[in-house]
Amino acid sequence: IGRSDCSFTCQGKNAKGQERITRHNLVDGLPCGPCQECCRGVCTPVDFAFGNSLTLKSCANQKDSS
Repeated sequence: IGRSDCSFTCQGKNAKGQERITRHNLVDGLPCGPCQECCRGVCTPVDFAFGNSLTLKSCANQKDSS
């Protein structure tokens, strides 16, 4: 029934025939805009680390703390 850059919402009925709405997040690290990535359902700026070599700190590489 809806969609954003990093999530989508579905509406339907469960096995008991009750209405059900569920929100699903797209995969962490998926590009969602210029220099942005999906992180836990939110489009966030990419974190670049400038040093000897350019590296990217993606939320897809971080362990879930919950």
